[in-house]
Amino acid sequence: MPRPGVFTTDAVNMTQILFNVEHQLSLSVRVSDSGVPANPDDCNRKIIKAGTPLYGDVNNRDVDFTTTGGGTVAGLLLHDLDVTHGTNNSACLIFGFVNLNRLHVDVQALITPAVSAALPMVQFLRG
Repeated sequence: MPRPGVFTTDAVNMTQILFNVEHQLSLSVRVSDSGVPANPDDCNRKIIKAGTPLYGDVNNRDVDFTTTGGGTVAGLLLHDLDVTHGTNNSACLIFGFVNLNRLHVDVQALITPAVSAALPMVQFLRG
């Protein structure tokens, strides 16, 4: 019998958005489920796709990061994240080389010139 507050999921392949996993720097952050819609095609789960821009303060990671513009982009979500049950821990990419071809088409649309400019240590490449 599962314990309250403990959730299990089936293992799936992680989306790898990086060209080279050795040349990257990511920070541990908490990501809020605020503003993340439930997906009826995915059993109403709230999944944030890898590469989604995160807003927050890398010097104050006690405050939850969000996926909606509320300041400056701090980095990119490194892996898909399930926030169905509320705020969850993840990694925020602040330095690295992102393969745009590996991003979900909806996430590609979020990588605007303003997002690119806010992340000078992240290079977006196609390959």
